[in-house]
Amino acid sequence: MFQTQLINIHSQFSSVIDQIPGVFQPSEDLEHSVTSRAIKTVTIGAITLLVLTIIAALTNGKTEKLKKPLFVTMVATIVIPTFIMIAGTVGLNLESDSGGPVHWHADVEYWACGNELELRNPTGTLSNKIGTATYHEHDDHRIHLEGVVVEAEVDASLGKFMHVVGGAITEDALVVPLDKDVSLTLEDEVDGDGESKDLSIIDSYLMQDGDNGRVAYFTSGQNCGDQEAEVQTFVYRYNEENDTYKQYKLDDQESLDHFGIDTVAEFSIYEDSNVPPGDCIIFEFDRPKAKTDKLCEQYGVRDVNLCESFGVEPNKRGICQIEQVDYDYDKDYYLDLQKQPSDETESEDVLGITSTPDDAEVTGVRAGAALGDSSSAESNVLGATSDDAAETTSTDAQFNSAASQATTTGNEVEQW
Repeated sequence: MFQTQLINIHSQFSSVIDQIPGVFQPSEDLEHSVTSRAIKTVTIGAITLLVLTIIAALTNGKTEKLKKPLFVTMVATIVIPTFIMIAGTVGLNLESDSGGPVHWHADVEYWACGNELELRNPTGTLSNKIGTATYHEHDDHRIHLEGVVVEAEVDASLGKFMHVVGGAITEDALVVPLDKDVSLTLEDEVDGDGESKDLSIIDSYLMQDGDNGRVAYFTSGQNCGDQEAEVQTFVYRYNEENDTYKQYKLDDQESLDHFGIDTVAEFSIYEDSNVPPGDCIIFEFDRPKAKTDKLCEQYGVRDVNLCESFGVEPNKRGICQIEQVDYDYDKDYYLDLQKQPSDETESEDVLGITSTPDDAEVTGVRAGAALGDSSSAESNVLGATSDDAAETTSTDAQFNSAASQATTTGNEVEQW
């Protein structure tokens, strides 16, 4: 039941999302099961109580024998559902990883070819969020996790968040749900990240999602203009002990190992209601880079080096107390992909060292080191074989074909 409810959020574009390899797949949710059971119990109890009340009214004064049974049944109708709800809530809290309700936050931004995308706005007269009651966004660039976290590895994961808002994230694919109104495609609030550049450069990646609006669908290997780009996910994690923060790229094996995960979708947001120390998440489709220059506003307005560019007035610099480590603001972190040698010929690598095709991967690692990149994942990008590239091209073709078929069928910002 929970799985059906979540998948319906995707509407007509779900068929495309479901074909993406490694995409988050929902499973039975204990919190949802307990809540559904409580709602059903209360509904049955209310109907029973209504029927008993009608019977009592119709038989009033006509027979004394029915008074006691009716009274006992009415009391039971109230007590039993109450007991079931209390037991369910207590049991849920005892079995959960969080031990009770939580309110965790992480800020999030979506970037594509230098343009900041605006996540789809909440719809409906009474709705002020996109997602579910527990996991959602309020048109404020902030991930809200409000409720009982039964299994933190799932309930607080990026994969589940993107799923419940109608999108998806994997190592090689990013789906961002957008508003129906084209004027709301790009974020209109400009901060220290700079202004968006040109929407036309990503027009070909925008698709219709039935009556829900549109989606932006990117896969690694597609282009930003005339340059090859890839889906990349960056996380800023705050260190409360020394007021510093560091960014991690989640296709870097060292970063994945640091967080104890195997994929981007498995990353779980930090357990805090304030940002920072809550995480800053940057989803970005752009030329491959070791680090991103994009930053969430609540980190930017507190950074000693960036706060004024994020709008903090000079006489209010007292709030600027945190600093990013392992980052050079004057360095270009883009990684230039190198053309690989053919299988039959020798070639000279970027360091001027002649190598055979069998040494291509080693050459890629050396190139990564020359560019100041120590991660194995990024080195492998530079040293990828032609067979890998062919496989990626084939996969992208399947994505684009499925997306084409689907198209035809169809910042709670803190005040400083």
